[in-house]
Amino acid sequence: LADGPGPVLACSYGFDRTAAIGLVDGSPLARGARRVTLGALEAGARRLCGLPEEGLAALYNGTKHEGKAHLLCGDASYVVAFFRAALGLRAEDEAVVANEVQGTEVVWTLGALMQLATPGGARVDGLEGAGGEAEAASAAACGV
Repeated sequence: LADGPGPVLACSYGFDRTAAIGLVDGSPLARGARRVTLGALEAGARRLCGLPEEGLAALYNGTKHEGKAHLLCGDASYVVAFFRAALGLRAEDEAVVANEVQGTEVVWTLGALMQLATPGGARVDGLEGAGGEAEAASAAACGV
């Protein structure tokens, strides 16, 4: 993977524990897709994990993450470790985290059906033109 792993798409958990909690920029995204670098995810995870428990509680007070804020450090760290160790991403490598494809919410089983039923596979904003096996592998792993 000297040139990087190619396009990476992470949905469901990958989206929920990065873009949905505002890990990179402090701006939570409810639906859609966001392009991120591994380095930005790592920096966000370090910031999040460096907060004291009361800081986490205050940050997510009144959000859907309120009751599980104490778990988000471990979740964000897991996503970063998976991207680095399992997928071979480097700090400068980009991934797209998404919970919606072409206006349709992505969940594991629906995504698998979309991949099988769509000629040429489903497309996600930010990955157009990538083509090839890397895009298909990312989409299949994500359930797209």
